[in-house]
Amino acid sequence: MQVEGFHQCLAYLVDIFVSINEVNTKMQVDKKAPSASLLTDIKHHLNSLIAEFERYFPKLDPRNEQLMSLTRYPFRRNVHKILEQLQEEFLELTNNFALKDDFKELSIEHFWVQAQRLYPNISLAAFKMLIPFASTYLCESEFLAMLTIKSKSRNRLEVEADLRCALSTTTHNIKILVSSKQTQKSH
Repeated sequence: MQVEGFHQCLAYLVDIFVSINEVNTKMQVDKKAPSASLLTDIKHHLNSLIAEFERYFPKLDPRNEQLMSLTRYPFRRNVHKILEQLQEEFLELTNNFALKDDFKELSIEHFWVQAQRLYPNISLAAFKMLIPFASTYLCESEFLAMLTIKSKSRNRLEVEADLRCALSTTTHNIKILVSSKQTQKSH
């Protein structure tokens, strides 16, 4: 996911939560149930979000389940459970003892990057299984940061500035920050 698209997704999520916060606040002040049309709009919007999630994360068909299993446990699979076009590379991979050692030491992503040079087809299939998880990592980390910031005691959701700080990749150096400030002398 590109950074620009990622920021658009965040802005969209912030808009959703701002709207939910407004409805929540109105319900607390007015003590009235929301109108039927508002409830219909909310249900419609949530149903379209569900449809988008299902489109983006479709249920795995049996072939994809086999590929996911191969991706996660390449040395535990039976050659007959592997797609025919990948079987030759699979047999070579399972007999590569150096790569078996790499699998024990490396993360799953780094293992498949390492294997790509010798086993391009099976590595490509593994990458196709791993890519959806990598592309959702940033969104998941934002949700986690937002859940950490928003608690029961802080139910008004105005977290833009807090999220910006929590998700920033800029590292801070307290000593430099403190040394750049001038102390005020009392009169």
